[in-house]
Amino acid sequence: MKNTFLENIKKYVKYNEKKKQFDKKRKNISKNIKKYMNENNLGKFENEKFRINLIEQSRKKIDEEKLLKIFKEHGIPAIEEAPDIDKLEKLIDQNKLNQEELNKINECIKLNEYSYIRATKKK
Repeated sequence: MKNTFLENIKKYVKYNEKKKQFDKKRKNISKNIKKYMNENNLGKFENEKFRINLIEQSRKKIDEEKLLKIFKEHGIPAIEEAPDIDKLEKLIDQNKLNQEELNKINECIKLNEYSYIRATKKK
């Protein structure tokens, strides 16, 4: 059993290295495909063999340190160990924050945008 375990580790390491190499190549090709699709205003492409969609997404990221500092400076009661986003949303919904506070809070939100492709082989 010990030999099988060690053989599996050896195979795993070998395949993992190959996976990393293929992932790097796949990401480079993906960049080229996304670039072409963006330059040619294509959201999707389809032929008799392949179907490909360009999927674009945005995600917000909050600078919690900066937000916590603003909460403390303005006495906003939405602090635990980290900013309490649920409580903040309630305060915003209840119009309990002034515009200056809202502007400062908004400075803590970072929008991350990215895109990726999904390609499938047709049967």
